[in-house]
Formats: sequence, structure tokens, C-alpha cells
Amino acid sequence: MVDNAMISHRKRMNNVRVNALAGKYNIPMLKEFKFKIGKFACDFFHYREIINAIFENTPDSDLGLRNTVVSRCANARNLEKCLN
Repeated sequence: MVDNAMISHRKRMNNVRVNALAGKYNIPMLKEFKFKIGKFACDFFHYREIINAIFENTPDSDLGLRNTVVSRCANARNLEKCLN
């Protein structure tokens, strides 16, 4: 049985890695690769893993993916879930 949530999570993690490598090796076209987090109702364990991967693998000056996850977490309804 295929777990669609796990497949989506793996795709998101791959996108984070591709984005980080594109930034590291200065490949602008690849850096513009679309990153979709998907609906915020995703499994928060996986979402935390994505957030950690973004902040561990991108420089502080690279605000693209960082701003995306911060704006998602800034929503008052989601803040508590993100902080946990």
C-alpha cells in the first residue's frame, strides 16, 4: 500500500535539498525551482523535519524557503503546532 503522505513528504524534502544545492553552487535557474509545502494540515512531524532541513541547509541570507515556512507558522492558529 502506497502512503501518499510519505511520498509527498519525500518530495518536499528533495525540493529542500535541491534548493539548498542550487544556492550553494550558484545555479539560479535551479534555485527558482518551485517549492510547495502543501496544505498546512500535513503531519506536523514531517513539517518540522522540513523546517529543520531548510534552516540547516540554507544560508541565513537565503530567505526564499525560510520566509515561506515562517509565514506559514506566523498564522496564529498554526503557531502553537509549529512551536511544539
